[in-house]
Amino acid sequence: MGDKADIIRSLQASLRNAENTFGPESRQYMTCKSILDEYTATTAFEAMRIGQSGRSDHNGAASNHTSGRGKQPEEGAMQMDSQ
Repeated sequence: MGDKADIIRSLQASLRNAENTFGPESRQYMTCKSILDEYTATTAFEAMRIGQSGRSDHNGAASNHTSGRGKQPEEGAMQMDSQ
């Protein structure tokens, strides 16, 4: 977990440096900001998925199967249904 925090701090430092050196409207600043935004969004999404995988989702899997969208429940959910 500390590695991700270190990466975010490093990206933030790069963003500050780009802003101070080139300005907030520069291509360099915009690129650093885009990388930081994408990394933090990805990290948040992964944390959300990890949090959800720790919970039993039997009802959610069943509702996905019966939603009419044609989406099959995950393999783990199918095993839970058959027990």
